[in-house]
Amino acid sequence: MRPMSRSSPPSAPPGVASGDPLVGRERELTTLRGALEAAAIGQGRLSLIGGVAGIGKTALAEVLLAEAHERGALVLVGRCYDRTETPPYGLFLDLLRGYEPPDDLPPAPFSPWHGIDLSGGQGALYDRVLTFFRALAGRQPLVLLFDDLQWADQASLDLLRVLARSLAAWPVFALATYRADELDRRHPLAGLLPQLEREAGATTLDLQPLNDVAIGTLVAARHPLPTADAARLVAYLAERSEGNALFVAQLLRALEEQGILGRDDRGWTLGDIGNLGLPIPLRRVIETRLARLDEATRALLEVVAVLGQTVSLRLWASVAGVAVAAVEGATATASTTGLLEASADGTGVRFVHALVREAVYAAIFPPRRRTLHHVAGEVLATIPATDPDATAYHFAQGGDPRAFAWLLRAAERAERVFALRIAAERLATALALPGEDSGVTEGERGWLLLRLARLHLHGDHHRGLAALEDAERMGREQGDRALIAQALFQRGHLHCQHGQLRRGVSELATGVAALDALSPAEWARARAMAEHTALLDVEAARGTLALFLAVTGRYAEAMTLIEPLASRPHATGALRPSDAPIYQAWAIVQGAAGRV
Repeated sequence: MRPMSRSSPPSAPPGVASGDPLVGRERELTTLRGALEAAAIGQGRLSLIGGVAGIGKTALAEVLLAEAHERGALVLVGRCYDRTETPPYGLFLDLLRGYEPPDDLPPAPFSPWHGIDLSGGQGALYDRVLTFFRALAGRQPLVLLFDDLQWADQASLDLLRVLARSLAAWPVFALATYRADELDRRHPLAGLLPQLEREAGATTLDLQPLNDVAIGTLVAARHPLPTADAARLVAYLAERSEGNALFVAQLLRALEEQGILGRDDRGWTLGDIGNLGLPIPLRRVIETRLARLDEATRALLEVVAVLGQTVSLRLWASVAGVAVAAVEGATATASTTGLLEASADGTGVRFVHALVREAVYAAIFPPRRRTLHHVAGEVLATIPATDPDATAYHFAQGGDPRAFAWLLRAAERAERVFALRIAAERLATALALPGEDSGVTEGERGWLLLRLARLHLHGDHHRGLAALEDAERMGREQGDRALIAQALFQRGHLHCQHGQLRRGVSELATGVAALDALSPAEWARARAMAEHTALLDVEAARGTLALFLAVTGRYAEAMTLIEPLASRPHATGALRPSDAPIYQAWAIVQGAAGRV
């Protein structure tokens, strides 16, 4: 690789931890080093590392990151933590966190501080992202780690697919890790993985449990015991860890803490492990370690577990209601247990592994957990430009009615950045909250269901139809003819978008007639009720109906609708986005008649 320039990252790549030697992964290392060599000469590669939690995926990836950094590559690390809290493009926001461009390179396409440049639409955003990474790779070889993809938001996965298709022509080595055991057929990553292999030539490594030889190598490196004792220890670890690298390390630490594995003047010794009985679950190992902490430190550690995998000291202190100095002290104490570690810049902390956080979180007394989430939501809600996804999540977990409003904010933000599936998820979560907790009427919920259906227009057909059926039912119960008309029209549009043209056109026509029959008073009430839903006016509805009439060859009927629309004057002289179907229909009809 080319020598690193003056604008290179600091002496250690971000997010790379040091620890036990990597064992039992020689074949995988050889494959990944080959991909790294190819990327260094401009033949970019994407490698996927799958396996169960704790098997050593991140540890393997970080060995490659460290080697790449030493050879002059720019290393960027993006981690996913929890899909519920993740904002749209959260993986890329994390990847570029702290990136400061040199004078001759472009700024990051988006950042937590400057937001996302949405001019030009989603396609333009993707182009800016590709231009940015192409510029980085043109200056020096680039290595990217996308860690724990199973928690990535849908917008990040879509963008990763776009980026992956371009890597082959750049000096870029991209690594992605994921928990294979968490991917059922409905998981969005399950469908993306074969696409990455097919479209981007990605190679997949499925990490298997460590065998006895690998465990023996690890034991020899950490605890050089006499041969007989080493054999006893390896057999014990192999049986109880089932070859999981994290479990092996935690079991070794637990044996040390119990005094069974120790050292004296003659070296390392191993006591009697024959009476330990059943395997020690990782959760019990962690709970035992937590019990050694004083009550105040243990309580502070629970706050971190509620807040997330990586937490700033300031946020931790605010939610805990203590001074920053108190959480700094708790960090120093908790780090001796091997559960928590400070960030390299000293401004935050992180659990050493996601499984550790999960175990600490599960051990929190449920009423206290609920209270901590509530407090976290209140603190986050006071922060300017706070993350609505995280705030909504904590309020929801804390049973706070404000979760509804924050979920709507999260949905609106996701829709603004073209993350429509995320917007639909947030809105569906809000609508699933009990009515008495949301602060909205049934009539308002009907209009929100209409919005949810529109978000599903190009996505989940069945969920969109279900939302429309509920919206129409609520409209009939409330006597809201505008809501009924909008639901009828959208149902036809949804059917047309998914290929059911005969049925769809019929329902579109019914919807247009219903919209046309609304009185001015009913339109005014609809505008008041549909605060979070874009209303479809009659002209736009007629244009859409005309488009699908033209698509199905009903040209005369289409022309009857579009002639008065296409020739009408525009007050501003500019076309509206909703005018597009009108002129698409006009083009189809003219083309069918041989008039270009």
